[in-house]
Amino acid sequence: MNKQWLSEFKLSIIKEDIDKIESLLSELNIKSSIFCEESCIEELNQLKILLEEAISLIHSKKDGKVTEIQKFKKAMKYFED
Repeated sequence: MNKQWLSEFKLSIIKEDIDKIESLLSELNIKSSIFCEESCIEELNQLKILLEEAISLIHSKKDGKVTEIQKFKKAMKYFED
């Protein structure tokens, strides 16, 4: 993990780009950051906060999709009756 990765991850959260978030997470190697110097502790703290934001974003997107699916099902049922 480096500053460029953190910047891209922040930007993908701001843009609500779930595909980019997933792509960046697949590149993340936390094991390499475990034995880091004190300077990367701040980066790890930022990562924790950003991961919480990403989880929240994904949950809200998922809930929105569920609502949309329910609306489509109701509309389909209306036309079937």
